[in-house]
Amino acid sequence: MPSTYQRRGFVREEIFSMGKYEKESGVVHEASNFLPGNEPAPLREPSSQGAPAELRDRLIDDLRAASQSGPWTTNENQPLQSFNIDAPL
Repeated sequence: MPSTYQRRGFVREEIFSMGKYEKESGVVHEASNFLPGNEPAPLREPSSQGAPAELRDRLIDDLRAASQSGPWTTNENQPLQSFNIDAPL
């Protein structure tokens, strides 16, 4: 170890098991755990909380009413087509 580090109080220690050292010290040795560009994100991924049940039911009812009213689009070059969503089984 260079003498400049020794004068500053650094001590050389041998690590025989990086996994054991990480658990004991609470640190992570990035070079042995992560590939460049694959570091853990500092923020959690956002989670979907879903819409309130009342809003969800209103949107579903609106979609059902629109589907039952007839074709949503027409095209002069093709016969009338409608878009329907089948109820889940």
